[in-house]
Amino acid sequence: MIDFTTYKREQDAAEAAYDAERAKRGEMTPEEFDAIAAKAEAFHGEHLNKGNLDRYERIRENMYKLMEFEGAIKASEEKPSQDREHANIHLYLSDVYGTQVKNLFPFIEAISLADEFTISTSDDPQAAIQLSWTVYDIYEK
Repeated sequence: MIDFTTYKREQDAAEAAYDAERAKRGEMTPEEFDAIAAKAEAFHGEHLNKGNLDRYERIRENMYKLMEFEGAIKASEEKPSQDREHANIHLYLSDVYGTQVKNLFPFIEAISLADEFTISTSDDPQAAIQLSWTVYDIYEK
């Protein structure tokens, strides 16, 4: 059976050694060198933090509950990924949102679970504000 993780690691190491040798001999263009530097600096998480993923999922569940109230326009996500250090959930609201809210528990719980909560104006013409919940380190190096 082939261990793809080990195979990929070996292939990446061989490619890095080849690129380093080309750079040493001066055979690499500045663009290629910049691309390699950017790739080395880019985030790549290898370990899933289950606790942080669970918090993200609970925030997401609460966001769906908040979508049921009048004035909720839409929601969007920047889902957890090994290529990002954090994940975001956004809720876009009109100016009438909140006037009929009877149960604030989903809102309060979502804020308490997030590493960061932001209220900002929205670029969406139908929405007055954007609420954003962020959870960091779902994937860790």
